[in-house]
Amino acid sequence: MIATKNLPTILTLVLFPMFLPILTSAQTVSAHPKTYPLNTRSNITCRAKGRFQDRGYCVSVVMDQIVADGKFAIPVLISQITDARWIAEPVYDYWPRIRTGELAYFILEDLFLDDAWQKSTMPSLFPAQHCDEPSWVCWEKFRKTHNLKELQARWSAFWMANHDRISWDGKARCFRLSNAERPTTLDRHTSMNIPNFHDGHFDGLRIVHSYVAHPSGTNGLICA
Repeated sequence: MIATKNLPTILTLVLFPMFLPILTSAQTVSAHPKTYPLNTRSNITCRAKGRFQDRGYCVSVVMDQIVADGKFAIPVLISQITDARWIAEPVYDYWPRIRTGELAYFILEDLFLDDAWQKSTMPSLFPAQHCDEPSWVCWEKFRKTHNLKELQARWSAFWMANHDRISWDGKARCFRLSNAERPTTLDRHTSMNIPNFHDGHFDGLRIVHSYVAHPSGTNGLICA
């Protein structure tokens, strides 16, 4: 017969191994930041062209951390899409200020864009839309009908459906999906990353891949 006074110790020895995997999992997640310091972003090297993860165009400690965190960075960035705080300085040349959640969204878009800046490596999130105006005007029009919660919901659904298929391509510095369909090629007038301007004039280049891809493929906003 087991003595009553020894029961707590026995229960601890029996139950602790059952909870060990949960504790280990929680410790792994907590090793990564809950959020990235996007709201205080101030970086002139990332404003002209190139993807955010392109070190030749964007020198950023925050982006280095995001890339280093790998797939763990994706749900963190998704969680930040609803952050409506304004960023003090412009994120892109010639653009007005944007919200923190919009920057998180743009970073995610770039992380799923190939190194030629022409092909999306993920499925579409929104139907294609055409816009003949400067990129920031096209984005503002899109945002009038799509709030941050909706942008987050689309990304969350994508993550839940594909998280186990996502891997990092170290050479191209972008995420890819295993067994993915053929990537969508962007329209020839939208082949550069945003924002790319010449002499201060918008020349019909790509905003972000989910907003400029060719209508035959993803969910793009085409600025021609």
